[in-house]
Amino acid sequence: MHIRFSKNDNALTNNSIDLSLSDRIATSKDIQYIIPENLILPAQTEITELDNCSSGSFTIIRNKDLWLVNDYDIIRHYADELAEIVASRFSLIIQSKVMTVFYGEIGNESMEQMIANLYNGSPVLKASKLFDVEDNMFTIENPNLAQNLQELKTEYQNKIAELNTLFGVNVLAVSKESGVTESESNGNLSYVKTNLNTYLRPRQKAMELYNKRFETDYKVLPNFKLDNGGE
Repeated sequence: MHIRFSKNDNALTNNSIDLSLSDRIATSKDIQYIIPENLILPAQTEITELDNCSSGSFTIIRNKDLWLVNDYDIIRHYADELAEIVASRFSLIIQSKVMTVFYGEIGNESMEQMIANLYNGSPVLKASKLFDVEDNMFTIENPNLAQNLQELKTEYQNKIAELNTLFGVNVLAVSKESGVTESESNGNLSYVKTNLNTYLRPRQKAMELYNKRFETDYKVLPNFKLDNGGE
């Protein structure tokens, strides 16, 4: 089996799918070290199955080698959707502030003063006897405002839950005012486990190569309990 090296590139665009793969064995030149220079070995090569793991000094943990979409694009996509929901919620809040329309002459100072007093919450408004409430005022009814805001809040939480699920983080599968049972809260564990395995598989593969090279026994395990009490 030929293990190909994928060079890390954080400057990804919306259209890129991170397929910068080359058929070669990685060396120390491909590593960005975060340790002191005096601890860096002079020459290093990747452990591969090309020579049955008989040489090499490091392995590469590839991130989600079964997916074509990288994490940057996923986060960028959901960030755009969450921003759209927040903008819609802000628009509804602004619309709710304009509930009353006044009919009058442009530049009417009495009308301007009445609007200012009403906006500032004055308990008493002064008006001319010629001012007719039914003819000079129009109230905009918006009975669905609270419901629309609640729906946007629910959609916002659902998007965050989708994002966490894609990264292998368990979230509530359903949401009810009366509460949820344990079986309902764990209803999406199989899907979470599938996404989690896309991260665990390449890490386990790297450990298998390392174990074969140095005769060790490292394993990769998730840090939370899955179904049937297993880990």
